[in-house]
Amino acid sequence: MSVYGDDYWDFSAIGYYGFNFGRHGLSCENIALIKQAMVFIIYHPRLFPGRVKSCRSYFDLLVKIGGVCDRYDIKISDLHKFPRVFSAVFDVIKSVRIKHSISQLHKLKLYERELGFSIASDGFLKLLAREVKEHEAVQHPYIPPRIWSYQVERLSEVLNDFLQHQAAIEKAFKWMHKAYVHNLKVVSPCYQSPFSERNLYRDNRVLYKGNFDTFLHERRLFSLFDKWLEPEKKSVYGYSYSTQSFSKYLTFVRDASIIFILNFSLQRKKEATSLRRDCFHVEIDKYLGEVCILIGETTKTDEDSDARWVVPNTIKKAIDICTCIARLRLSVLREDIDLSREDRENPYLMFPSTEIWSSNSSKVRSSFMRHGALVSHRALDYDNVLRRGLKLFDDDVIRITEEDAQMALSLTPNLYEREWFEVGKPWRFSCHQLRRTLAVNMFSSREVSVSSIQHQMKHLSRNMTLYYGRHYTNLRLNSVAEAALVLESYNNVYQRLIEVIDDEVNNVRPHGKILGFDTVIDLVDAGEEKKLMKLIRDGQVGVRRTLLGFCMKAGSCEYGGIESISKCMVGDGGGVCADAIFKRKNKDKLLRLREFHHNEIERLPPGSMRVGALKKEIYAIGVYIDAIEREEEAGN
Repeated sequence: MSVYGDDYWDFSAIGYYGFNFGRHGLSCENIALIKQAMVFIIYHPRLFPGRVKSCRSYFDLLVKIGGVCDRYDIKISDLHKFPRVFSAVFDVIKSVRIKHSISQLHKLKLYERELGFSIASDGFLKLLAREVKEHEAVQHPYIPPRIWSYQVERLSEVLNDFLQHQAAIEKAFKWMHKAYVHNLKVVSPCYQSPFSERNLYRDNRVLYKGNFDTFLHERRLFSLFDKWLEPEKKSVYGYSYSTQSFSKYLTFVRDASIIFILNFSLQRKKEATSLRRDCFHVEIDKYLGEVCILIGETTKTDEDSDARWVVPNTIKKAIDICTCIARLRLSVLREDIDLSREDRENPYLMFPSTEIWSSNSSKVRSSFMRHGALVSHRALDYDNVLRRGLKLFDDDVIRITEEDAQMALSLTPNLYEREWFEVGKPWRFSCHQLRRTLAVNMFSSREVSVSSIQHQMKHLSRNMTLYYGRHYTNLRLNSVAEAALVLESYNNVYQRLIEVIDDEVNNVRPHGKILGFDTVIDLVDAGEEKKLMKLIRDGQVGVRRTLLGFCMKAGSCEYGGIESISKCMVGDGGGVCADAIFKRKNKDKLLRLREFHHNEIERLPPGSMRVGALKKEIYAIGVYIDAIEREEEAGN
């Protein structure tokens, strides 16, 4: 219906009207470049979002950039050469989807060699990321590592306890449902419970010999309920828990499972609550082996989403538990609710309570009639989970310490504007905090050697980090999650500079001074954040983590300092590299590494290339140790 040279590409045959290049009044040069980019996006397996219609956001972004470039009489392919034009481009593309635009420009930059030209430079993307930060009121905070680790451990404990008692829970659930159904057929709903009014209609009703507490004790479930639920203490019947608490416990475990998934998936709340029973898959990658992924619904609602997330295998237990609870509740669903075959065979993990004794059971039908499905994206609220008479967290443990506050503020400087954020107060959780925290941790993990990535506190698998950091697998990351990662990566340089400057005691400068670094310190001391960010954007200032501490070389370094440090000790005329900063806290780690190298040399053939390389590494560690010890002696 169209050829490449046409001003209008007609895709109506596949349900989309297409792309009109001629109506925007752009120069021939920039139209040609936009066409080249659009063909590349449509036919590239890692850029194509799944539907031609979904490429519209790419087209709109490129047209807006093309309009600015025409105004300044430059080509899109030369934009990265004109930093003064960057702010003008930002003015025309800033919107609620600015993060999405950053992600798209980042992806085009990744494949600029194949595309044939470059649009966005690192400096441009850093500017956009910085502008996003300045236009946000208070960003969703990064959860301090101590608190993040504690909440993951407690959520995992909820899941493990359920699995330990799963058989007893299922058996108790089925007995109760059977008793309630029978009683409803023979007596008034007032007497449907087998645990109350046991002296009435004894011949017709199914009755239990004691109250609900006794029932829980007999099934060895009372200690489980007592561990996680606040007792109701209903004085009329003298028991601690009612049948409502059974539904409350199941819903609590379901919500804890979804929150556990959010901790490791980079998903938004709506995406996690839309998952179904069959969402967990394992792909075999030739480099990584097994890679676990979550796949969302087959009918896409997000035009740019591939609905795919890489996750650790540990979340499978959460999916299995949600599936178990959903199947129990499906088995007692009212007959007048006509669910589709898919909804019955492949239910949502966020399945509502349908049991007769639940206060929610009467609302299920009206909810189904309104939404057409038994799932509510608004039903999950992390902060509200903690307010429903549950014993998930100990307030004393999640109280914000000075160290927690310092960590949180380093990544969200205006967090103090939230009234709940104060040393001594409990941390207030939200689902979106989990996505940002994982994005930050993912990005941080990409900067250390692969062998060091499995940081105990982050609970990340080696395969996950390799996937995000190196793109070795053919799977594509969900675009929303990718945007979160990209944004954090472009904001991270500034925070590392502050860390290096603020902690002069722990960060040792082996040469005493680093060329041009005093200017950076002066800008930080003067609060000139915008001027410093401009130096970062222009590539005049840089900072990267290394095994030794930090490398202050602007831009990239061909030697890295991540897997090997021997090259860091031969710069500057044979001594320590002029851009190196030693981190005092790395001393123990490097001593262990030196011992490991000595042990490896003993196992290798003398004179081998590996032995030579290891000896250089041992020498470099020795230079580091000498410099640190000299500083310690000078300090004493």
